[in-house]
Amino acid sequence: TQPDQRILPVDIILKEGVNIFNNKTNTSVIIDIISNKTGVDEGNILIATTSNSDGGTTLTVTIIGDEDELRRVQEAFDEGDITDDITKRTSLTPVEVNVGDAKFE
Repeated sequence: TQPDQRILPVDIILKEGVNIFNNKTNTSVIIDIISNKTGVDEGNILIATTSNSDGGTTLTVTIIGDEDELRRVQEAFDEGDITDDITKRTSLTPVEVNVGDAKFE
């Protein structure tokens, strides 16, 4: 039986423009960071990008997991662990993170 799978939406707002995402490495590094920090399987982390009017980018990260996994995700974002790693391991500067509410799939 499947545990209760939920979807957690997270918006990570970056200072940089969306053209940096032509480089797939950044996206896979971010997925790797979230997966390593939280134990969520990489296949359950999806990233979409949208351009912001100020020239920055919003990464809409969709994380699928059970209650425990999503709690770890929430805590890792709250503590700034994930954004610190994004800053260190990519050239990106997260300026704001908004973690949404988990919804059932």
